[in-house]
Amino acid sequence: MARISADGSRKRKAGTHLAMEEGTMRSTLIVMNPHAGGGRHAEATRELAKTRGWSLRETERKGDARRLAAEAARPETEVLVVAGGDGTVNEVINGLMEIEPARRPTLGILPCGTANDFVKLQREGLTWDDAVAMIEGGACRRFDLARVEGGRRGYFANAATGGISSEIQEQLDDQAKQWWGRFSYFRVAAEVIPRAEAYAVRVEAGSETYEGPAMALMVANGRHAGGVELLPEADPEDHRLDVAVVRAESLGELSSLLARFAVGRQEQSAHFWMARARRIEIRSEPGMSFIGDGEPLGETPLIFEAVPGAIEICSPSSGDGEEGKPVGA
Repeated sequence: MARISADGSRKRKAGTHLAMEEGTMRSTLIVMNPHAGGGRHAEATRELAKTRGWSLRETERKGDARRLAAEAARPETEVLVVAGGDGTVNEVINGLMEIEPARRPTLGILPCGTANDFVKLQREGLTWDDAVAMIEGGACRRFDLARVEGGRRGYFANAATGGISSEIQEQLDDQAKQWWGRFSYFRVAAEVIPRAEAYAVRVEAGSETYEGPAMALMVANGRHAGGVELLPEADPEDHRLDVAVVRAESLGELSSLLARFAVGRQEQSAHFWMARARRIEIRSEPGMSFIGDGEPLGETPLIFEAVPGAIEICSPSSGDGEEGKPVGA
């Protein structure tokens, strides 16, 4: 696969696919949150844009990334690169989904945040330099998104959490993540669990139904939320969502389940109900607030639905040896 050349030439094929041939260059726009991750990648991103001849727009306030992404529905914008954390990525994704599929740019991601959950959908341990190489490499894959209705209509790429899970997500600030890393989730959880309240929930996931008590719920398109691998089997390319109910009721049961989360064995717990389906409907008493990729989604009742192949992402491999499709193929 040819590297991006510096002559600025490009070729656009029909639909959303992008050409990458010798002597051609995809027109690229970077939308950057200069404050993501404490701003440690801001100057490198500016230099990248300058040396590659890519356009650069910087956000100043919440909502800018979504607006700039929605404005990228122009023939000359073939690749939209988001340089930021998961919140910025979430905004860009929702902006892209406002564009009709035939005009929607391919998405590239420079991991500049703290958790960088979305990048982990592509590959664990992906660095900033790796991401630049992916964008320049020209191969791409299609990833599903999750659409939510009933509260604030929108999309997310990783996971939505409710009950004590959403309380934990609300308290996971960047400073805690930087100091505690992957253990920040469990540190915050230890503070939240003693005051957790139970809900009466009904979850419909395809042919499966759960009705009973719940302390927390998770709906996942990807495996991670808040830097923690919540549902290891969730696959953003299988056209389905994973749903999990934490039905532990006592402090002891919750603590035991939390310990399993710490070692990645939560699915083996008797206090953990799981299902997988294209559409998931959740009701609860009282209403349960959900957060999706760090953004509030509203209270139950909520409907979650997988949107197959919603976005095309610069990514060379599915992680199982299968080569990514060259852009434009």
